[in-house]
Amino acid sequence: MSDEKLKKELIQMRMELHRQEMRHEALLVMQPLQQIKKIRHGWQRAKPWVSLAGLVTPVLIATLRQKTAKKDLKND
Repeated sequence: MSDEKLKKELIQMRMELHRQEMRHEALLVMQPLQQIKKIRHGWQRAKPWVSLAGLVTPVLIATLRQKTAKKDLKND
């Protein structure tokens, strides 16, 4: 092989190595975002239950407060 061909192949190999390094770094950066995406997807599936809990919890708290207030009035 001539020197020019060797230089050209060496440059191509370096460029390929650099491309692979950049891809690896990008995957490392994207990993936390992928985890957030997973959590978000799981959250969307759980939304009906969370919504139901969000509606039921204030009702339960209000009911308990009313019962406590009535007991306090009776004890006074």
